Amino acid sequence: MEYNIYSRTWRVLHSSSVSEPGTCCQLYGQSVCAYGSKLLFFGGSTGKSYSNDLYEFCTITHSWNKWETTGDIPSPRYKHQCVIVNDTMYLFGGGDCKPSSGGLQVYALNLKSKNWEVVQSKGKIPQDRVAHTCVLDENTGQIFLWGGFTSSLERLQDLYVLDFGSMKWGSISTPKEKPSCRAFHASCIYNGSMFIFGGANGERRHSDIWEYQIRYTPPSLMALAAKAIAKMPAVAENGDNKYSVPPEVLDGLDRAEEGSDWFQRSRQSSFNALPFCRESVESVAEGQSWLKDVSSSDFESNIHGKKNLQLQVFKHAANRARRLSWGEAPDKGRHQVSVSTSL
Repeated sequence: MEYNIYSRTWRVLHSSSVSEPGTCCQLYGQSVCAYGSKLLFFGGSTGKSYSNDLYEFCTITHSWNKWETTGDIPSPRYKHQCVIVNDTMYLFGGGDCKPSSGGLQVYALNLKSKNWEVVQSKGKIPQDRVAHTCVLDENTGQIFLWGGFTSSLERLQDLYVLDFGSMKWGSISTPKEKPSCRAFHASCIYNGSMFIFGGANGERRHSDIWEYQIRYTPPSLMALAAKAIAKMPAVAENGDNKYSVPPEVLDGLDRAEEGSDWFQRSRQSSFNALPFCRESVESVAEGQSWLKDVSSSDFESNIHGKKNLQLQVFKHAANRARRLSWGEAPDKGRHQVSVSTSL
């Protein structure tokens, strides 16, 4: 199946297989990574047995192909995590119904030579686990690993970071207020934050959403000025509709002032249109000559004298946010980009 984000429609893909038809589609808990125009599926389980096969799906020809790999091929497993850095796919953890009791297993597959090797990492290596999540911050070249369960079936809530330059692990201490212990959750990274959704602790399933702020990008001049605009009366158009600063624009500034790494997102605010509002505000603002080469104080004074521009900018932002949001209110959608996920 293929889902088009922009048209919000599903369609069935009629695919062809060049080897072992249907085998990959009968598995669950495998990892999926995007590599150019291809999707790479590794491992998984049928519910009775486990796999260590690697399949390729071409998004252009809609064809399947099984890769023949060499070297230190990982044992059959499911609920592991994979990420691709340049032309290497890294595999983290996973196993059968119970992982090993040692340190986290890390493998690397050279996607050019199709050869596997065991990665010797150092530092504070995490305990081996299953049903955890990993996200790759491409800006810093770091992997962030969270949660999962151990060989004793203990659910975890620890957070680790792996630096690819040194292949060194570190443990990140987080505040008391953070996601509860869980496994089988989903994670993605967006705009410098890792988002965690759902999961289970063995007794109950979760439906909460948490955000961990990996890095903070300073807000644009327009976003900073939004606070000054917010103190002004709302602007009325034709004495009818009123427009002021969308609360989503101020959300990033408010969270930055809270001084916490973890943020629990309510269902209403989790899938909001902040990126699109900010993008729209900046795209409109870039076309205004009075925004160029001015100081912050000049910028603020200019804004106070240009209510018509305020109306234009934020009306445009609100309209664009509505066009690009997922689903119906109150859940507003974000694009979610992840280099790896488990099915």
